[in-house]
Amino acid sequence: MVQALQSKAVDIGFVAIDPARAIDVAYSGAYLVIEGAYLVQRGSPIHSNSEVDRPGVRVAVAPPTAL
Repeated sequence: MVQALQSKAVDIGFVAIDPARAIDVAYSGAYLVIEGAYLVQRGSPIHSNSEVDRPGVRVAVAPPTAL
């Protein structure tokens, strides 16, 4: 998507906001808010979103999911 925007092959793209991509593209305000949740096993040590993005935590997604 970023390459398509940079090459002017497209005028707009719909993607998740990513600070790393913000180096190359400008984001508008959110046009849609999607509520999501993590599903964990009963007894999991993970109790909040901040506990997910760290070394050793594996996250599975169902295809076709953008990463």
